Amino acid sequence: MALRPDVDDLELVWTVSQVGSIGAAARRLRISQASASVRLTRLERRMGVSLFTRGPRGAAPTAAGYEMARRAEHILGHLDGIVDDIRSATTDPPLRIGCFHGLADTVLPLIDSQRNGRTITQAVDHGLTLIDWVAEGMLDAAIVSVAGQRRLPADVTGHDIGRDEMVVLIPDGAPHPTAGRLPLSGLSLPTSTYDLRDHDLTARVVALGGTPRLGATVTGTIRMARLAGEPAIIPRSSAVAERLPGDRITSLPFTWSVRLSMITRPEPDGALLRLAKMLTSRLELTSHSR
Repeated sequence: MALRPDVDDLELVWTVSQVGSIGAAARRLRISQASASVRLTRLERRMGVSLFTRGPRGAAPTAAGYEMARRAEHILGHLDGIVDDIRSATTDPPLRIGCFHGLADTVLPLIDSQRNGRTITQAVDHGLTLIDWVAEGMLDAAIVSVAGQRRLPADVTGHDIGRDEMVVLIPDGAPHPTAGRLPLSGLSLPTSTYDLRDHDLTARVVALGGTPRLGATVTGTIRMARLAGEPAIIPRSSAVAERLPGDRITSLPFTWSVRLSMITRPEPDGALLRLAKMLTSRLELTSHSR
């Protein structure tokens, strides 16, 4: 511990190595040359090595001096970074944002792409659990699809992101819906939504002649459709994110949408509201204001 150099020692060694003389280093550090010389001599005595070779033309670092200057530059850079990080944390605290499983793989990367140097911590869980976490202060925001189907706690508020229309994703070569009274007749359709109305949705599909096959996740449902060469009924946001060359996206023969919301505390960080607006655009949602 007694041999450990302090910050002033590191700054002096690094500066002398850069400018080539103790006098010039002292002027840059705004101390007297005598003080700089005494400090450097005491440091060399404590460490038991010569750091610089003094001469009429200045001070040239020895092998030990080169190594200490290299280490000093590295350590001082980290110390400067600490100050920047602390200032950033004071002005822009980290954001803790959660999303439900069905849309997390699409939403959370989009949010991360807008971080602008700000730390964003991600969480994934069921929508009702995420809402509770916002109410308890464990999250700053949660993207959910169940806000309109459950009563929210008193200490949170919901912000509409938009309506995610259910569509038909038709992989290249898969059959298409037809016209007429039973446009889904004869079609087997992997189907997935991410709110609590999946059984109501499949009943509508059956009424139009289709055979829905519920997938556990939207991503898995898309893979089911590709492997079987069948059209899939999924949210537009996922269809857009997973579309491949040759795929087609068409409307359902009936209107069906999922409402997406951002849940926050009553007075949210302004950055959260900007993220909600970004998601409306990037996910190609239908705004509730339209």
